[in-house]
Amino acid sequence: MNLPSYICASAVVILLSAAPAQATMTDLTIGTICIGNIPSESRVIKKILQENDERYIYEDISINYDSQKSSKSIKTKFDAPIIRIFKEIPEAGGHECSELKAKVLLEGTIERAQIALERSEEAGEKRAILRVKAGGFSVTIGRVSAGLAPIFGGSINLSGSKAWIENPSQLLWQEGRAGSGDLEITSWARIVSGAKFTISENNQTIQLDLSSKGGNIILRTPLTGRYMQFYDGNLKSTQVKSWRTGYNFESIGVKNATVDIDSIEIQAKNGQVSANVTGFKFQSGVGRVFSPGFNSSFTSSYGKIDRLHKLIDKTSPILNLAGASTSSLRLSAKGCGTKISGAQFGKSSECVISGSIDGSGRLDVVHSGRFESVWGSLLLPTDKSSLKWSSRFDKHHSQISGQVLQASFAMSELLIKSVPTVDLQPFDVTDLEMLEIVMPIGVDMAPTSGDLTARIGDREVIINGTVRRLFLNGKIVIPSVDVEQWRIEIPRGDLQFSFGVDAIEKAPILGGVANELTISSDVVNSLPVVSTSRRSEGALSFQAGVLAISNTKWRLGTDDSVLELSPLLRLDSGAAVTFDLASSRLALEAGTFSLAVAKMASQPSVATRIGGLNVIDAALSIQSLTGLIGGGEATLDLRNVSVNAKRISTSGDATDSSWSGGLERGHFGEIVSLLRKKSAKDSTLQNLGTALFDFSLALTDAEFGDKKGLSFSAANMSISGKTLTSDLIEQIDIEVVNANISDDKADSKISLSVPRLKVHLNDGTLQKPNGVGELHLAAIDATVPSPIEVKISCDGMPDFQKVPAKAHIVAPSIVMSLTVKNGQITGQGAAFPLSAEIKGDGRYECKGVALDFVLVGPKRWRTEYPCAGTWNDPIRTCEAWGETPAIAVTIDYVYIIENVYWSMSAPVSYINIVPDGSGNTKLKVCPKVTQFSPLLVDGSVFLTPRTPSELFNNFVKDIGNIVSRPFSASLLSQAGTLFAAYNVVAAWFGTYEGCK
Repeated sequence: MNLPSYICASAVVILLSAAPAQATMTDLTIGTICIGNIPSESRVIKKILQENDERYIYEDISINYDSQKSSKSIKTKFDAPIIRIFKEIPEAGGHECSELKAKVLLEGTIERAQIALERSEEAGEKRAILRVKAGGFSVTIGRVSAGLAPIFGGSINLSGSKAWIENPSQLLWQEGRAGSGDLEITSWARIVSGAKFTISENNQTIQLDLSSKGGNIILRTPLTGRYMQFYDGNLKSTQVKSWRTGYNFESIGVKNATVDIDSIEIQAKNGQVSANVTGFKFQSGVGRVFSPGFNSSFTSSYGKIDRLHKLIDKTSPILNLAGASTSSLRLSAKGCGTKISGAQFGKSSECVISGSIDGSGRLDVVHSGRFESVWGSLLLPTDKSSLKWSSRFDKHHSQISGQVLQASFAMSELLIKSVPTVDLQPFDVTDLEMLEIVMPIGVDMAPTSGDLTARIGDREVIINGTVRRLFLNGKIVIPSVDVEQWRIEIPRGDLQFSFGVDAIEKAPILGGVANELTISSDVVNSLPVVSTSRRSEGALSFQAGVLAISNTKWRLGTDDSVLELSPLLRLDSGAAVTFDLASSRLALEAGTFSLAVAKMASQPSVATRIGGLNVIDAALSIQSLTGLIGGGEATLDLRNVSVNAKRISTSGDATDSSWSGGLERGHFGEIVSLLRKKSAKDSTLQNLGTALFDFSLALTDAEFGDKKGLSFSAANMSISGKTLTSDLIEQIDIEVVNANISDDKADSKISLSVPRLKVHLNDGTLQKPNGVGELHLAAIDATVPSPIEVKISCDGMPDFQKVPAKAHIVAPSIVMSLTVKNGQITGQGAAFPLSAEIKGDGRYECKGVALDFVLVGPKRWRTEYPCAGTWNDPIRTCEAWGETPAIAVTIDYVYIIENVYWSMSAPVSYINIVPDGSGNTKLKVCPKVTQFSPLLVDGSVFLTPRTPSELFNNFVKDIGNIVSRPFSASLLSQAGTLFAAYNVVAAWFGTYEGCK
């Protein structure tokens, strides 16, 4: 009776229950499992349930077969029970296991079996559903007769071994449909032959033989038989031949490497499979080690990885260790380069790389010997230097730190040689490229007497010395897009080092050169430092124990001229000195100095500014010189100063006056100047203000002039005083002897002889002094514009025009007393005698209306006259009307003045200098006894009538021509309404009003 096995088994049980007269054998197929030769007494139906159209049959299968005995319990000889496990669902070639067609995974004799089977049948459905709950299937195979389990591309030969089969999960199957559930096979077989092993991403494999010497192995296969899984146990291989390949582990990637391995061990625990490689040795060409945001490359290397570790996919057909994590990686490499976030951070011919990736990753890269970096001008390596990078990382993040050993630290103008350790303190990067990398940097070198030297300045200042302690705390900032634009930033006070000066040269300070320097304090950056490969900004400050400076230059005026001081300027009591990194210059910030005897001299033939004076070939002999410098300013005190100069002068702007003269004698009891550094680039001190005390100057060949044309010359001029500052005047005396004054302009000319001018200023300021004076003038000769005003109106111009004229004034002597108050001069005096004359200086013409009146006004008229009649009024009149125009007489005049002349003489004239109301003063002359000459005018008057009568017009013109030329002088001299005779000298002397 041929029935499907699962139906056959059911029928047999039923028959056994009905008539157990003869033992029978049955087969059972569940997916890829077939159990054959099951004794009928081994199958017991526990119960049958009927629910609607479904029937549930619960059956226990229990087999206990001893191959050494002949089944005494049933006393019937039968074939031993077997189990066959196929690699795929078999095709039904018959009803017995031996007749099923498929590749066999395992086959053997059952020694013991315990199966709890559930079968459900539905009415009208021929295919029953078989179910075995988890743990309900347990089979012991006494001997595997055939079995070659595929694993990792190789196979395990299960033949001849004992095996145990269980179901860790529920088995569910219906013929013609995919089943579900897993079988777990435990075997004594411990050898895997031909397993495929790779460490490369392109799956280039080698074959390995693995064995287990420590116990059984457990395999799992699904009920569908698609694959075999190594589920539990240990497999190991120690005989691996070297081969050439490329690989890419989690921390290292290498191309074209020769690889040797000490051992490979595969461990499985509860289905989690891991591979461990120990003693991984390689020689390679191009490669790199990497973590998120950090990698180091090399062109050749020799190295070892103590351990590789990777979890293997349970379905993987090969042992693939590509991307494995590494422990205790160490390699020696050449052609090394390190990048952080894509930016090149170090290059060297040789390097050593070590590290591991085991959950908390670590990579250390040490560039040995002379290395290159993007901040190569900041850290200068030697053959003994090394650069170390350390990366601590997880999957997407790295914290990187570093150290530079035995390199020189350089910030453009500052070089510290052979710093033992520069710490590149931890900073964070990610596997994404960062716009800017900020790397903290620090040095904390304890006091030492080693060979650490430094140089300050690389252009003009060179100070060499020994560094005994160094502290630095800053950061290196590197833009990823342009690593050449790196910069180092050091906050104020975070760069400190003790420094002993060994030698100093070319160190400009105060316009001179520092010849001797000792440093009594730490050098500290007094300003924040920003340094790039091209430029540094900031300042270093320190206290000098001794500072000696030669040829210092002092600016005692406001221009660029300087005085050079001799002898050597020495500051022994300590001085604050600053070195500006941008300009590479020293500056004296604070200190005091004193010289018993000193000299200052200007450059030959160059005008030097001293206070408000220009001095040519100045030479100052000073009996005492003291100075106090602080806050960028200096107070300079010079005592008993003798001044020699070729010439001394003063000059102002375009509207001011100037004077000069040969210096016959010059002495200052004291000169006090307040000075300030000109700029950060120029430490020469410039003048902010100078005070002069107890001074006297004597000049010969003195000259005075202003921009308006006035000139002054004097044989002798002396200036002396007690105090003179910009804010204070005290007892200043000025005396000029035998001077000449002239003012020569295009329209005027003045010449004066000044026998004596003396001014005494009591107090006030330079801008507003107060005092008194005397002025003696002789031989006055002046010609100035003096137009004469005409008291008539002219057409086409404003009223009261002036006739052009010049006044010539002559006086032999004038004596005046002067008063100076708040900078304004007033005075009074007399001239003995004074004469003046007016002469015309051009033609004058004036047009206007002399007469305009109406003879007869306009008239209206009316009249009647006969006009044409009509039928009704044959005789009628019409009316006419009109108006006659007015008859007017208009006469125009033209005044023409060709020349004028007037003269005056006064034996005594009083002269006043008075304010003009605008802040200036003017000179007024008041003649006491005046003699006037008649005003002579060479002029003509022309009359032109405008009437309707041409005859009348011609008559008036004829009469006018007869009397118009010339007007007599006597006639016009009486025309007081036309001319103001007393104003003839107004242009130079002022108005007559106010004379007393």
